[in-house]
Amino acid sequence: MLPDLSAWLEPKRLALLVEVAGSAYLTGYVLAALWRLRGPSLFRLEAARLLLAEGVVTSLSFKTAASLLKILEVQTWSQIGLFAAVLALRTLFKRFFTWEAEGLRRTMARRAPP
Repeated sequence: MLPDLSAWLEPKRLALLVEVAGSAYLTGYVLAALWRLRGPSLFRLEAARLLLAEGVVTSLSFKTAASLLKILEVQTWSQIGLFAAVLALRTLFKRFFTWEAEGLRRTMARRAPP
């Protein structure tokens, strides 16, 4: 007898799974950034910051996808407004961290030995 997977296909549960995946992804990047700080590298701080920025951007993508899954159950205008506010904040943070990562890449490229 096969297990009933229809309960896990509900938008709320799928959103939870996607959010947990995004959080696990970010945790991995934080650990990698901390590990990078230990190394004897010329750009260890910049490299750690770059890793962290990339992890946050990807994690925010997971979180945004989870928010989109949750909108399937939104029914009132206040819920729609709250969703729009959360989506706008996540988009703003994602743009900021993308900008930060690009700045770090440019700085590292300029300071790299020839």
